[in-house]
Amino acid sequence: MDSRATIDHTAETADQPVSIAHLMHTLRRYMPVIVLTLLSVAIIYILGVVAYMVAKPSQTATMLRFRLNFTGADKGIYPNGAAFNASTMISTPVLRKVYQANELGRFQPFDRFAQSIIVLESNTALERLNADYQARLADPKLTPVDRDRIFREFDAKRESLGKNEFALTYARVQGSVPENLVRKVLSDILVTWANDAEKTQRLFDYPLAILSPDILTVTSADKNDPMISLLVLRLNISRLLKNVVEMEHVPGATLIRTPSKKMSLIELRMRLDDTLRFRVEPLLAEIRNGGLIRNPAVMVQFLENQLTYDELRLKELQQRGEAIRTALTVYTNSGPNAVEQGTMVTQGTQPKSAETVTPMVNDSFLDRLVAMSNQADEIKYRQKIADDYQRATLDVIPTQQAVEYDKEMLDLMRHAPAASQQLPAAQVTADVEQIREESRGLAAQLSEIDQILSRTINPSSQIYSVTEAPTTTIQRSGDIRRSFLGLVLALLVTLPITVIACLLHNRVREEDEAEEELLEATT
Repeated sequence: MDSRATIDHTAETADQPVSIAHLMHTLRRYMPVIVLTLLSVAIIYILGVVAYMVAKPSQTATMLRFRLNFTGADKGIYPNGAAFNASTMISTPVLRKVYQANELGRFQPFDRFAQSIIVLESNTALERLNADYQARLADPKLTPVDRDRIFREFDAKRESLGKNEFALTYARVQGSVPENLVRKVLSDILVTWANDAEKTQRLFDYPLAILSPDILTVTSADKNDPMISLLVLRLNISRLLKNVVEMEHVPGATLIRTPSKKMSLIELRMRLDDTLRFRVEPLLAEIRNGGLIRNPAVMVQFLENQLTYDELRLKELQQRGEAIRTALTVYTNSGPNAVEQGTMVTQGTQPKSAETVTPMVNDSFLDRLVAMSNQADEIKYRQKIADDYQRATLDVIPTQQAVEYDKEMLDLMRHAPAASQQLPAAQVTADVEQIREESRGLAAQLSEIDQILSRTINPSSQIYSVTEAPTTTIQRSGDIRRSFLGLVLALLVTLPITVIACLLHNRVREEDEAEEELLEATT
């Protein structure tokens, strides 16, 4: 009888529908258990992620910010005119010297060391400018005209910023290299690069080709005839004199004096000019009139060859100048200004009207806008062509003088009078060698001034300057965003499992209570 009643009670209970209110009350009673379970899972997950990140090797990066101070660094060029490339700072020769000097082979191989060094442009002003204009361009109400204006304004401000701030970074596994050695390595890289660029590649020299004293070395052609020897010497002295004149245009060059003989550029120019005027030219006349020319016919042919060469050179320079002038004329007549000027002329020929003219956006108007936007580049290009034409015109002058001198010498040789007396050849040769040695000394003084000038304009101690103390950051392996998504996934999986476990536990407890009540009722 009791077992039949139990079976009927169980069947009656199973046939009852699920009550939502009963389910919610049940979950409310188990809410502390659910919350504690989720917190436990979250804490265990976070501890596991932290343990994984701590156990896994981390990366340490030490950064050294510096600024290049040499002339042209803000424009991306060296003082000698060569293009600057930041990757040359961490080239293989530079890194190998630093690697060997600091004995880094104790800690890591060279290949890994070379891959750990990074140099990047780091300009805080440019970063602020980018952030500012990105915020302005994010405005959806901007019209295309406003956006174009903002872009041009950004480009103008960006061009005004210097490109001479960089950051040198050494990234390595934490603890692999001592921190004090890392900072010394970064400093040694800059020092090694600066010394190599200054002394080996001569990148910081002023962009001026200075002739060395070796230009006055005696050649095989000089030994054959004293006249030819003296003409060649005259030409080389003229080249040195031109070098001096070019260097006088360098700011501060005229104030420099050589350490050995305390000579200035002005004194060098005067000495070279005096040598040509009072020693070389009179000696040429003495050789010509003194009967020291071994074969006058050969000498006349030599001078004719020189005249032909100088005339061809003069014609080449004149054609080059004419080509540059033609290019400038063609560009002026067909460039953007021509379109603008043609539009203005067309508008000027139209009859005037008392009515207000409404501007229309047509092809001519757009062409004028493009011409105005390209005006800055056009001015630079035209200025460059004008400078090229000026240099080509100035190069014609000394060549014209050389042609006139060749003609004069050739005429004198053809109509030279008979020698009244024979000059001693040994004395003439000694005079030529004396002039040569004195000119070599003046050329050496010019080289000294060039070295002093390069060190003054770009001293090695001011090639770069460190802007901030080295900073070290520890970069842990692992993605925080991915770890957070993993935590959310773990909680989403734990929540339904916990809820189902709580409902099953409540169901078992209710069945046990029902059985106990039934037992009590039957007894």
